[in-house]
Amino acid sequence: MRRTILVAAVFLGVAVTLTTEVLSTMRALNRTGLALAWLVVIVVGAGWLLAKRRHGSSAVAHLEERMAVLYRIGAADRYWAATLLALMGLVAGVAAIAVVAPPNTWDAMSYHMARVAHWIQGESIAMYASNSPPQVVHPPWAEYAIAHLQIMSGGDRLANLVSFAAYVGCIIGASLLARQLGSGRYGQLLAAALCASLPMAVLQASSAQNNLSAAFWVVCLAVFVLDEGSGDPTADGLLVGTSLGLAMLTKYTGYVYGLPFLLWFLWRVGRRRGWQYVLKRALPLLIVSVVVLNAGHDARVGATFVRALREQRPASLVEQGHREDAGAIPADQTPQAPKRLIHLENGRLLVALPVRYANQAWDPQALLSNVVRNLSLHMGTPIPALNALATGAINGLHRVIGASVNDPNTTYPQGYYRGVRFTMHEDDAGNPLHLVLILSLPVWLLLKPTGPERRRQWLYGGAIAAGFLLFCAVFKWMPWHSRLHVTPFVLGAPLAASVIDERWGRRTSLGLALIALAVALPWLFWGSPRPMLGARSVFAQPRSSQYFANRPGLEAPIRQIASMMQQSGCERIGLLIGGNDWEYPLWVLLGAEAGSKEIWIEHVGVVNFTRFIERTRPAFRPCAVYSTRMRDANIVIAGQEFRQAFSDKEGVLYMPW
Repeated sequence: MRRTILVAAVFLGVAVTLTTEVLSTMRALNRTGLALAWLVVIVVGAGWLLAKRRHGSSAVAHLEERMAVLYRIGAADRYWAATLLALMGLVAGVAAIAVVAPPNTWDAMSYHMARVAHWIQGESIAMYASNSPPQVVHPPWAEYAIAHLQIMSGGDRLANLVSFAAYVGCIIGASLLARQLGSGRYGQLLAAALCASLPMAVLQASSAQNNLSAAFWVVCLAVFVLDEGSGDPTADGLLVGTSLGLAMLTKYTGYVYGLPFLLWFLWRVGRRRGWQYVLKRALPLLIVSVVVLNAGHDARVGATFVRALREQRPASLVEQGHREDAGAIPADQTPQAPKRLIHLENGRLLVALPVRYANQAWDPQALLSNVVRNLSLHMGTPIPALNALATGAINGLHRVIGASVNDPNTTYPQGYYRGVRFTMHEDDAGNPLHLVLILSLPVWLLLKPTGPERRRQWLYGGAIAAGFLLFCAVFKWMPWHSRLHVTPFVLGAPLAASVIDERWGRRTSLGLALIALAVALPWLFWGSPRPMLGARSVFAQPRSSQYFANRPGLEAPIRQIASMMQQSGCERIGLLIGGNDWEYPLWVLLGAEAGSKEIWIEHVGVVNFTRFIERTRPAFRPCAVYSTRMRDANIVIAGQEFRQAFSDKEGVLYMPW
């Protein structure tokens, strides 16, 4: 039953991708288009179920059978049933937060939800000029799914459910992986509990982030690699290829975490069917599966980069020096210091590639530094003395190997290493209990080198370790990497469970599962920015204020700016913002997050590689501009001069002169 759920999830993931791509080519990514598309998907799915039923396999009957088995197990073993109920309670608590709270992660406000709003507005996922390159470059699958829910529901009430569904999928997949690694029902329940209780997973599951979605597709990939499957190598290869393709379409980490499992699959197929079969059948099928899913997004991004490189020019914004004098246009009617006047539409293209995420050093010292610093993100405890001791050890290790703990070749520019610390925020929370369990696994496996699934456990653990090492070798370290470590921790849960279940049995497995679930409760109850309890509880704060949980100082000024826009009757809003600035709350306050016939919002003054898109579209003439980049100048857009109508440290509103 669990494998069937994962296969169905992969089918739905492909359906989301293909329907989004097809509807976008017709600019029909709207409620009518989606309703018709999903009607087709439902008909195809129903036909598949009927076909299986004719062959003697009924999904409903199978579900009833599995539920009956669970009931019998629970009746016979009350401790197992109590642990399962505790797990379900934790998941229910996360679900409540996901439904009640709005998306409010920093990245969601700057690009995850913002790109969704732009797609809905244009009824297409076509490229658009943006001051935030991640909106158009980063893998988009999770946002495709959010867009579907947002269009059909008319708002962002369901936006967090994409991550929550991935969270549940990871729990199901972890329990199935534990069975594939030799665990009985106690080890499988422990694997599910360890996965569900990951502090970072608990926090991310109620957000609009894409880390759990990427982890889920890699979990599906691992399941299909370990599974003997249907015996049809073509079907197995298709499932492996589509899982990998969806992981890559969701997040860049899908490449590094999925590659070792892909190589394992090819090695297994090669040993069983020969390497000619791999080269002529298996590998081409995998490539086609990945390419079909990623071709649309990759082609759009690639074409934009090629065009940008051809049109590269040395300047971006052109300041009109002849206007920088006493005759410059004032911001109001009272005498004041001269204002610069900047013509935004006259700037030539400047190809400003995103800050390099990739390491620029590949020596052993650089790799060891990144491994240690990444692991240290999960070492934080509520005891400051222990954190200081760990920090001192890490700094000492760097001195011994002759490396800097903040080497710019291996450290993200804004990612200064601050040492080991304890946090309950979704951006940088660690998984200390799970780290101890996973790092102890090699010891237990070596102490008992023989076992029923020992070879498979070593191969599986090696694939996880290889993915993590590849991650450390490829990406510069940054203090927010613990979010990107969700995948190896989810994958590590079933391995830990299988070893513990085999070595210590029922009591230890159930006891440790309950301990892990209890340890996760503080992150559920008081985790930031969506706590269940306390004065800032998602059940106590107004929904509209929760968007600003990570940035409360922005709420008052952006409400004022949105109100002034509405009072002016302006329907064409320009965004002159930085690459990491928040724009989605403005969409919400203007009532345009799920599409609007009255409001149209676009980026202006774009100087990155998407700049040329502005020139290939009809001229956009805003009647108001929200800016975080220009504060001491009047501006001209499409021949219209704008002056400051409202100014605050968080942003400026420009209105026509």
